[in-house]
Amino acid sequence: MSASSVSGSWSNGQAAVQATVAIGRNNTGPNPQDNPDGPYAGVNFGIAPVDSDGVAMNVLDLSVAGGSNDHKNLGVSTEVRFGRLACSNALGAVQLPLPLPMVAQYWNGSAFVTNAADSCTPVNVANVTYGNYRFNLNPGEVGPPGITQIANGIGRLLLPQPSGGDGIYNGSMSVTIDVAGAGMGYLLGNWSLANPDNNPATAYDVNPSCSASFGLYGSQPNQFTFMRENY
Repeated sequence: MSASSVSGSWSNGQAAVQATVAIGRNNTGPNPQDNPDGPYAGVNFGIAPVDSDGVAMNVLDLSVAGGSNDHKNLGVSTEVRFGRLACSNALGAVQLPLPLPMVAQYWNGSAFVTNAADSCTPVNVANVTYGNYRFNLNPGEVGPPGITQIANGIGRLLLPQPSGGDGIYNGSMSVTIDVAGAGMGYLLGNWSLANPDNNPATAYDVNPSCSASFGLYGSQPNQFTFMRENY
């Protein structure tokens, strides 16, 4: 855990201190942040202040390093989870808007599951980018997405129906949510695990990305947005 900013002042022999702290992800193994860890329930917070004369607190009742008590327990506890934001691929017709599911997830000790406690993670249009256009879908033919914000761990991006351009839209593109640029690096994932070469795991430092396809369908009927049969 590290403090990104600390401020405070003395008054009548008492100090009022404010500190913004962050808990880093697992940084062990041959490659930093290879493996998720946790969750940790009932995490306690403590302090061990020392003044400029070397005088420290005389009541220490919390062990931070795993040995003897070396910090003063502040009496505040919470659950700490290793999280990520996931975005799912979607297929749709060129005549309709296309919804892309988003899910806030956390590691439960054996798998990533929906974080139903998350109803506060914001996703802004400015942090959603398109790219890797294929087939007949071109830049500028899909406008900015509508966003249903995360609630109980679940949200979505709603891509508008393609329009403009050459009028031919059957194709696909990538949709990336720049959580790192939004200051939410704690939601980066190890999405390189899905690479075709099955390379070893790398750090959890990849923005969530998914594929949006308009007018491209597989062989199974349940992959269609709608289907009409003629007799």
